[in-house]
Amino acid sequence: MPKPRKLSVAENQRLKRQLVRRLRVVAIVAVIGAVSAGVLISWEQLFPIPEDKLVNVYFTHSCRCAHSWVQALQAEGFVVKMFEPETLKPARAALHTPASLNGCHVAEFMGYFIEGHAPAVALRRLATEHPAGTGIAMLSPASKAEGGVDGPVVLVDQEGISHAWIGEPQR
Repeated sequence: MPKPRKLSVAENQRLKRQLVRRLRVVAIVAVIGAVSAGVLISWEQLFPIPEDKLVNVYFTHSCRCAHSWVQALQAEGFVVKMFEPETLKPARAALHTPASLNGCHVAEFMGYFIEGHAPAVALRRLATEHPAGTGIAMLSPASKAEGGVDGPVVLVDQEGISHAWIGEPQR
């Protein structure tokens, strides 16, 4: 095995300067990466979504209609987060949704449950009026509710009783 040669003082200093430059580049890249990751991780705390714009939608794998309703809400300026749990039971229990109103998806908006394809106007009314109740439900088929109020929207009170809120009263 050959003997390693001795470096001159000038060569040794040049190699040290190169190493220091490389370490600086690595350190700068690491700091930029760490700061970027920190901002991304805490983005929602730094720039929270206004409560009156955020809708959390919970749907099952078999639900085929939630996506069209979500698109309609997004077109109206709402920020929608979608969740696909195995079952909707925990979400419905937390939101106190009456079993008689259960469909294939449920949403949470400002602490209220939303069953069915409630139009954006109903959500805006919830945000401005803050009625006493646990949530609202759309009583017409999903295909009619996307663009506006085509059927009655009921407000469900603390006892689970539905009251006419928007549109035709229940008969």
